[in-house]
Amino acid sequence: MTNHHVNENPAKNGNEKHPKKGIEKPANEDIQYSKQLYKDASQRVTKAYIIMISFVLVFLFGAFLPYFSIQHQREGSLSDSILNDLAKLGRLTLQQENISKSIQNRFDAPTQAAMNDYQRLDDYFRKLELIRSEAIASSSNLSVSQLETLVPTFFVCNQQFQINITNWVTCNAKFAADSMNKKIIIRYQPLTLQIEPLAKKAKENLDAFNLIAMPLLSENNKEVITKLPSSVDPESWRSSISNSLGVMKTMEANSNSILKFVSYNKSAQSLAWEVLNNPSGFRLAYTDQHRKDFNNVVNLLNQSKNEIKNAMKTLSEKFEEVEVPVLGTVPLGLANVVIIYPAAVGFGCLICLYYLGETISRRKMFENKLGSNLDRDLYPLWVDPDEGNRIIRYGRLILFIILPILILFTIMYLLTSNPIKDGSIFGTNENSILIVSVITGILLTILGVAMLIIKERDYNREQDNE
Repeated sequence: MTNHHVNENPAKNGNEKHPKKGIEKPANEDIQYSKQLYKDASQRVTKAYIIMISFVLVFLFGAFLPYFSIQHQREGSLSDSILNDLAKLGRLTLQQENISKSIQNRFDAPTQAAMNDYQRLDDYFRKLELIRSEAIASSSNLSVSQLETLVPTFFVCNQQFQINITNWVTCNAKFAADSMNKKIIIRYQPLTLQIEPLAKKAKENLDAFNLIAMPLLSENNKEVITKLPSSVDPESWRSSISNSLGVMKTMEANSNSILKFVSYNKSAQSLAWEVLNNPSGFRLAYTDQHRKDFNNVVNLLNQSKNEIKNAMKTLSEKFEEVEVPVLGTVPLGLANVVIIYPAAVGFGCLICLYYLGETISRRKMFENKLGSNLDRDLYPLWVDPDEGNRIIRYGRLILFIILPILILFTIMYLLTSNPIKDGSIFGTNENSILIVSVITGILLTILGVAMLIIKERDYNREQDNE
């Protein structure tokens, strides 16, 4: 029976030694060596292809597509500049509240003192009126010393005491009131210098708020219109900013009102009349509820932004160090993985095609040793030049490279139809770098196919020569 693996015809090899001496024939050594070369090459193809497919799929679904998705989520969210503007608006409203509180506290001190003084003055008037009533009812003369023990009196008024008790009471009331009003006026005088810089700052805050808020409220602001997350209602967005702007204007106007009040030269009677008859008119109306509502909207936006940042951070941590076959643990970084991924797919495909071409060459050497005794079913090739049907032969080649090719063209489609606009690496647009990486991967794959076709033609050419 003919052996399909080893040529046992001694006529084909004159160097055969006598079998009884236990020395193998040189022809058999060549055959075994060629056979081992083929097996090694075939194993390399299998191993390289498994590694490549594993790499392609793992990094596609584990790195590239998630990164691509997160980048577009980031681009689809409000920019950091808008979030910074919103943070500035929040700080301005808080500053405006603090300014209003400071002005109110400065104004409240002399105002409360004035209210207390007027209460004491009112009590004094009552005592004077009581003395006058008692004197008139008793028709008796009271001495000056007796009156002074009952209520403080002014010396200049005492001469009226014996003449007309009513004039005496009126004189004391007038002097007491004038003295009290002058003291109150003196208390308010320093407030102008204290409140003026605060009122000026309130005006500056309002102008700054208005400058930032107007573009955000504009209906032509496409970024705000298109990038607000679903959790934020556009009307609530505008309402929160508009309400804050309205409160800022109110607080600024109230600050100016108090400044005008304390800086305007009023008579003592006029000041007393305004404070006593309308004390609530000098209360600055402010509330922090509008700021809380505004901050709720900002927090929703920041939450959406932070979710994207956390997703990117989590993904990046997975690729700080990557376990690579043969090389071991290699520090890569997510951005580097994404950038080199398309080119690495092409390079992996090139390596596999190179090893496949080497397997063709090794099997040709093995076939040359065995001649027609080679059983191709036992020593197969994924792309077999001996396959007469070209459709089957090249169809198997296409199947060999179909996955990396599909991935490369899919990535190219994603990058061209929905490019990454905001990302940049070393000042160059990230999308452009990725396209170059994809083109590199495609060219490397084409190079590998060309190398394999050359190997196949060399194989066929040798066949024809035989």
